[in-house]
Amino acid sequence: MSELHTFKEQLGKYLLRTENPAENLIKFEVNDGPDFCFTINLDLWANYFKFEESRSFNNNILIYATDNENNDEKQAMDALKNESEKFALKIDNLEVKNMKCFIKLMRNSTFKTMFKSIPSEDFGRAQKCGETVSINILETENSSITNFRLQTINLVLKNLISYSQYTLTDDSTADHKVLLTTRSNFKRDNECTNSDITIVCSVVRDMDRNNKKISHQSADDYMKKRIDDMHLMALHKYGVRIKSDDNFLKLKEHLGTAAGKLDMIEVKHSNPLTLTFDVKQAFILYNSARIETLLKSFNEKVASGYYQPLPELDDIDMNLLTDNEEWILLKQLMLYPDVIKNSLGDLKNGKIGLHLLYKYLQHLAKAFSNYYSKKKVLTENRPQLIPILHAKIHLLKAVQTIFNKTLSIFEIEPVSFM
Repeated sequence: MSELHTFKEQLGKYLLRTENPAENLIKFEVNDGPDFCFTINLDLWANYFKFEESRSFNNNILIYATDNENNDEKQAMDALKNESEKFALKIDNLEVKNMKCFIKLMRNSTFKTMFKSIPSEDFGRAQKCGETVSINILETENSSITNFRLQTINLVLKNLISYSQYTLTDDSTADHKVLLTTRSNFKRDNECTNSDITIVCSVVRDMDRNNKKISHQSADDYMKKRIDDMHLMALHKYGVRIKSDDNFLKLKEHLGTAAGKLDMIEVKHSNPLTLTFDVKQAFILYNSARIETLLKSFNEKVASGYYQPLPELDDIDMNLLTDNEEWILLKQLMLYPDVIKNSLGDLKNGKIGLHLLYKYLQHLAKAFSNYYSKKKVLTENRPQLIPILHAKIHLLKAVQTIFNKTLSIFEIEPVSFM
């Protein structure tokens, strides 16, 4: 269970004074401002949970939680803050306004907690339940771009299952047998009766056909065009210098293939996909490369003696990370386990949300780009700047880990082309 989910569960149980989960009534705020909020209106909570006490508690869930005889809201807030010392994440301060409680977390301890958790192989992974899943793919006999979309969904879904409570198997006796197909009129009664879950991948359409015609271009032709498009985007938008060596040609091909995979997951699998050859995919890959380049440059400067080696996490003062962009970036990282869980969705009922992975990469790239454009990371080697630099490097290493974990689900290797 993630730190974010654990905190919400602990807070909910504290407020209700029961073991009932209440995290759905506690909202995590990703952008600037408070980190969590929830209504203190006891009547609204009573729509979901039964309260047996007869006193009104001033219609305030905070007072109810502490059973404060004086009905003192300030004392109730202080009690919650003190209790949070036992939570997965610690509370720095609380504010009540317009019948809502707004929570800000303690930044130093939250940064360190997450930076210790994120590198773990278990971060974002559910505990296995012992149930198995097999996946079969029913392709049409052509090399169309729609088939390529189906194959990409198959690839991503299989990699996602490794994060889930299920275990992937090829065994025909799997507990849950998934069939992937592009055929919306597929009849399980007539064929592939061994499958109990059907996931339909909708068609790919050409942009220049007014969204009415299915694309009949081959996957190979599409990929060649995507490679050329990514090359031009890199040249025009990001100023990548033209090279003709083999390494650059391999890089071009890698970026085009990566963009093609991201294209296929951009919208929900059950919705038609219109090919737009958008720059958003280049934006994701470019910001991943930025992080790789920054960390490579830092390591090279350490090796040359210009910078001191990166101290252990416990020796870093995370209070030096004071910028809102840094905190927003961390909160994006905290979302990763929930994004993984939601992307797999309700697999048993054939409902998945692989497009949520794509959206998450977009949001993470945007958060990092905003941070990078406003804050200099690799500073001069001055005694007063090095502690801040080291704190920032730990942040970048966490961002790199989540970027690479997410891209690996698409089987995309990170690259540096700056």
